[in-house]
Amino acid sequence: MKIYRRLLSYAFKYKLSLLACMVFVMILVASKVGGILKVGDFFFSTFIGKNFENISVITILILLGIGFIWAFSHYLTFVFSNYLAVSVMHDIRRDLFEKLMELPLAYYKKNRTGEILSRVLNDIGVIEAFFMNIAVELMAQPMTVVVIVVLMFIINTRISIYFFSLGPVLGLILAGIGSIVQKLSTSVQKNISDITSNIQESIYGIEIIKGYAVESNIKKRFRASNDNHLLSLKKELKFRFLGTPSAEFVGVVGVLIILVVGAISIRNQIATTQEIISFIFLALVLSEPLSRSTEIFMILRKLFPAASRIFEIIDLTEQEDIFKPEFGEIKGDIEFKSLFFEYEKNLQTLKNINLKIKKGETVAIVGPSGAGKSSLISMIAMFYVPQKGKLLIDGKNAFAFNPLSIRRQLSLVTQESILFSGTILDNIKLSKPEATDNEVIEAAKLANAHNFISKLPDGYKTILGDRGVRLSGGEKQRIALARAILRKPRILILDEATSSLDAESEQLIQNAMKNILGKQTTIIVSHKLSTIMDADKIVVMEGGHIAAIGTHKDLLHKGGIYKRLFNSQVMV
Repeated sequence: MKIYRRLLSYAFKYKLSLLACMVFVMILVASKVGGILKVGDFFFSTFIGKNFENISVITILILLGIGFIWAFSHYLTFVFSNYLAVSVMHDIRRDLFEKLMELPLAYYKKNRTGEILSRVLNDIGVIEAFFMNIAVELMAQPMTVVVIVVLMFIINTRISIYFFSLGPVLGLILAGIGSIVQKLSTSVQKNISDITSNIQESIYGIEIIKGYAVESNIKKRFRASNDNHLLSLKKELKFRFLGTPSAEFVGVVGVLIILVVGAISIRNQIATTQEIISFIFLALVLSEPLSRSTEIFMILRKLFPAASRIFEIIDLTEQEDIFKPEFGEIKGDIEFKSLFFEYEKNLQTLKNINLKIKKGETVAIVGPSGAGKSSLISMIAMFYVPQKGKLLIDGKNAFAFNPLSIRRQLSLVTQESILFSGTILDNIKLSKPEATDNEVIEAAKLANAHNFISKLPDGYKTILGDRGVRLSGGEKQRIALARAILRKPRILILDEATSSLDAESEQLIQNAMKNILGKQTTIIVSHKLSTIMDADKIVVMEGGHIAAIGTHKDLLHKGGIYKRLFNSQVMV
């Protein structure tokens, strides 16, 4: 009930639509039941009582008027209920996305992208289908049932007791089926997550799949996930739709009870023929809301796992504390003091890091794979919090301040140039939305990107495909660098920014970097030692700790791991 109440709490924000929906539902129910009773009276007096003078223009107009009120109120009920539904889905989708943006990077490292996408798309879809198609039923059908039940008891209490004695039987049947449906729906949603994850990973890695010619293996893996989903869905459907025929059969038994008990009651003068006819008409009308109610009941059980998965994300507490004090303007001094960090317990990634970086220095971080280079710069970007030790920026403990106030003053260029759909101009301005076009062009010139952008048919207005697939690796990287430069950061982090480029593209990036080095504190992570030989300081990492610090010449003279790395690249 907590989940359902929480979903409905979103609806209560839109009181006008909710109130209008309730008003028109009441009119709908009143016109529907009133119309049925009027038709029953007309049938009895005209066909049983043979009062054919009842067939008049006024009577027909009354019946048509009731029908029009029923139809028009039905229309308005759907309109306002769907207004309500789209507003509710807007809010839930917003809350979910905003929560995803607030979650720390660690959450995305621990959870598959496909699993997250499944919750955003598939689980939201289940809730949306409920609100769009069933929300009106939650009010109209139960209200219809209540009104008809009350009328039946008013007409004849004894027959009503016989008729509704079947209620507990139907309730037990639906409770049993609903419990099974809820369990099976959880399995269905899990299988949908696997399918979404498979599709997302396959599209993202399509070049690798085709490059290794493993399409058949990927197809086989997807078929397995898809087949599992089909089997679980068939099981769920088999039980979900069992409720409606069960209710209909119980309804048939109920009508037979009315006929048998009604005949006995008329014979014993306990009930009148008109009462029995009214009973039969009302019972026939009651079959629809009872049938729909069983479907609603099943959908409510199916809704529970989907809504639970959505609120599980919204309720996560592992979010960044953005209510800490603002850091203020960064000058650029950075110091690690006895810093320890581990992604998982007892698996240390950074061990006793002590390092000073002066304002305006260019510092390179090198070392073999798994040495902890990317983890170290993740600390500067405030992506993770160390288990022990401090990170000082301008002498202040960085983790005591709002991480956003620090990130707004640094720029990060990663090995994979992340570009978004939209224009080149939009992508560069991402780091500084208020920037003028002239500022964008200046940043692009510094990044050696202006020339190739200008040669494109639409220049800076060129629309990029998904992740910038229309550009070469070097072009994407230079746009990413222009984006970083545009912000004029106090700290610039380049994480393997040239590792995947060809020689010409790498040279262009190197020239671009020379245009900006020294204008801010710059940290370069690279496994290509030829690109960082001019750095003010080179930090050599191995096994999560700092093995050596010095200039290129100093480190070569000292020997050790740096010299081995350098010699291995020179030999190549």
